[in-house]
Parts: sequence; C-alpha cells; structure tokens
Amino acid sequence: GGEARASIAVYGALAANPNATAQDVARAAEGMASIYLTQGREKEALAMARLAVQIDGKNPEYLRTLAAVAGANGLASEAEAAASRAER
Repeated sequence: GGEARASIAVYGALAANPNATAQDVARAAEGMASIYLTQGREKEALAMARLAVQIDGKNPEYLRTLAAVAGANGLASEAEAAASRAER
C-alpha cells in the first residue's frame, strides 16, 4: 500500500537525480524491482531488475533479484543464468 508507493517515489527520485551515480540508479532499480514483484507487477519488476544488472552485472544481490523476477515471468533460462552468476 502506502509504504510501497512511498518507497517507489523515493527510488524514482533517486534515479532521476542528475547527481546520482550509476550505482545509485542500479540500487534504486533493484529496490523498485523487489517492490514491483511483491505487488504482482512482474513485467515492471523485470525491466527494473534487468536495468540493475545491466549497470552492475557482478552484484550478487541484483543477480538474485533478477533470478527471482525472471522466474516469476516464466523465463526459466534467464532465471537460472542469473542465479548461477550470483553464486560466482
């Protein structure tokens, strides 16, 4: 409900901040992916999780989020690949 909306607003503001670093944007995208997934917004979650991994493809937290989100979207091979990369 309200807490998720507030978190999304904070992440959105962070991502839109002209002084934000790529890492800030990746962190915001991963946070939004997690919230969207809990809200059943799998397609939006997938876009955000992919963005986080595109920015920082070595971050195991981002890779685990992508694995969960890809799985929720029925993308088994992408989920398995992300999970495997997270364990390295």
